[in-house]
Amino acid sequence: MKNILFNVFKKVVKPLENKGLWKLPLVPIIYEKVYSLITNNSVSMIEYDNLNIYGYHNDSGMFRIMQLNTHNKFKELELFKKLVQGTDFVIDIGANIGVNTLLAGKYMNKNGVVLSFEPN
Repeated sequence: MKNILFNVFKKVVKPLENKGLWKLPLVPIIYEKVYSLITNNSVSMIEYDNLNIYGYHNDSGMFRIMQLNTHNKFKELELFKKLVQGTDFVIDIGANIGVNTLLAGKYMNKNGVVLSFEPN
């Protein structure tokens, strides 16, 4: 049942993401409450570019953005892949769950180096 509710939630949220509603004070609060009610602390997987990325449903950061496919994150990742192709060295500061780190490792030169830091 929660999976069905979560899929409905995604379909409702996606069209609203670029409408400026997130600037209204109550919208993020309502979003957080609804999201926490229909998800749980279980681990799920997102497949992106033949990479399996695991995270918690109640994650408040990158995993949730990817899970809901909001904020054009996948377009950003496509651009990042193009930028790192053929490079030898990448520093990912503020790596979050490491999506850009994984992509850099996959698309840069075979002997390239990726340094990844997440302060939390």
